[in-house]
Amino acid sequence: MFALGQAESAETYLIQGSKAKAEIVLSVKPARAAEFGAQELQTYLEKISGARIKIVTEPTAGALVKIYVGESEHARDIGITAKGL
Repeated sequence: MFALGQAESAETYLIQGSKAKAEIVLSVKPARAAEFGAQELQTYLEKISGARIKIVTEPTAGALVKIYVGESEHARDIGITAKGL
């Protein structure tokens, strides 16, 4: 499961000018596949852009874009679930 949550904006960037504008949100106790997926996403976005996106278990208010990887209580709070996948 992978989903993006974002602030209201005409243009939204994960990375802009070599600065991360997003964060990867995982559950406190993620599934192994979700943890691996988040690490891979972080690695390859850094290779592409030079910016390292943080992996967090608690979304921060300052991040414009939240990338939810795997099931978590935070994803469920905004209506994102794995039901039906």
